[in-house]
Amino acid sequence: MCKSIAEQKEFVVGSQSDVDTRIDKWLADKIDSLSRTKIKKLIKAGNITVDEQEVKPAYDIKMSDTITVRIPEPETVSLEPENIPLDIIWEDENYLAVNKQSNLVVHPGAGHKSGTLVNGLLNYTHELSSAGGEKRPGLVHRLDKDTTGIIMVAKNDEAHWKLSEQFAQRKVYKEYRTFVWRVPKEKSGHIEKSIGRSRSNRTKFVVTPRGKYADTYYWLQKDYNVLSLLKLKLGTGRTHQVRVHMKYLGHPVIGDDKYGNDTRFIRSLNSHNNKVGRDIQKIITRQLLHAYKIKFYHPFKNKVIKITAPLPDDFRMVEQIVGERYYT
Repeated sequence: MCKSIAEQKEFVVGSQSDVDTRIDKWLADKIDSLSRTKIKKLIKAGNITVDEQEVKPAYDIKMSDTITVRIPEPETVSLEPENIPLDIIWEDENYLAVNKQSNLVVHPGAGHKSGTLVNGLLNYTHELSSAGGEKRPGLVHRLDKDTTGIIMVAKNDEAHWKLSEQFAQRKVYKEYRTFVWRVPKEKSGHIEKSIGRSRSNRTKFVVTPRGKYADTYYWLQKDYNVLSLLKLKLGTGRTHQVRVHMKYLGHPVIGDDKYGNDTRFIRSLNSHNNKVGRDIQKIITRQLLHAYKIKFYHPFKNKVIKITAPLPDDFRMVEQIVGERYYT
């Protein structure tokens, strides 16, 4: 049980129609400020009890049950604000969207105690949710260090829980852009392969039946012969999902040192395409993956919000290299 409680609520089941309803679902309907996911976490932590007894989220409520909900004080954030330039592309009183640059770690962790997106957010605003934990104020989801594009940030806990619930239920539309080597045989496709951590290298993920379900849709946007620009839609949000699925498809993301090998591929090309590859290799410093668009239902404004992050400079530079200069 958490020792420091910010708020306590108590409910007595008094309607026969409520009997045999799961407690997590029943409470989610009663408390607008708490998502069902958050309620489950509170139950598992012992902060929600029935007649002062701990229960499981699947507990079916009974007539006259006394349900006590104890909401802990938010964790204190001890991180330091840092003057890190941020590209805020959308904002209202509950959320903001950052167009994250490459070479920026999202939150502090092993080897990255400062210089993260979180440090920059703390410098930008004092309004950040605490629901994600002490080291992740405001963050509803994440991107890899070198993946650019949209990250959603919540300014308060209620906003955080409501949007994170949409992510958990796969109701948020997530669209990416990427450059990959070669051109897929099919102009569109659906990769539905489970992803899990590699047994031989714990920092990598692989397609494996032992993993978690993952699905990625792709559409060919531009055919440049030796490489292609793809549009991607993610049904799930597994770690390294796009990069692992593209490798599995035989079209690794350009610049992805972990799941591809640019140099080896470029060496296999004829002299004409080899020059294209080497010119691209000179300008890129990261995997060319960009979180391009996001759509979600705004829980406070009752409408769908659509946000787009323009393609970064390195995408434009690759397009220039593989344009008229080589393919006229």
